[in-house]
Amino acid sequence: MRWISFNWTLRPLLLGEKTVTRRRWKDAYAARFKKGDLVEAYDRQPRFGGKRVALLRLTRDPYKESSADIPPSDWFEEGMHVLEAEGEELDGVTPGVFWLRWLSEPEDLWVIRFTVVGN
Repeated sequence: MRWISFNWTLRPLLLGEKTVTRRRWKDAYAARFKKGDLVEAYDRQPRFGGKRVALLRLTRDPYKESSADIPPSDWFEEGMHVLEAEGEELDGVTPGVFWLRWLSEPEDLWVIRFTVVGN
């Protein structure tokens, strides 16, 4: 079974506040994931001792999107509001700064939408 690690955004995932993630995947790797697939969610990569924390079902095929085009509603779908409220950082900055960096320094990212279906 395929897996995705959620080290930075684990808390929103476990609270049920995260239903999308963006990744710098190679196209060939992203093509392996399809709508309806079950995917294991890990707290960090299994090769570094990560543990499975949830089971996800993809709600659509992954697709590429420029970070400049992220819809404002994805602030919540990414769980940024949880991280911001808890004073957490992403890559050494606040979630707000991280989000603004995505918008102002666009890059193409794979968007993976899902629901949590178990643990």
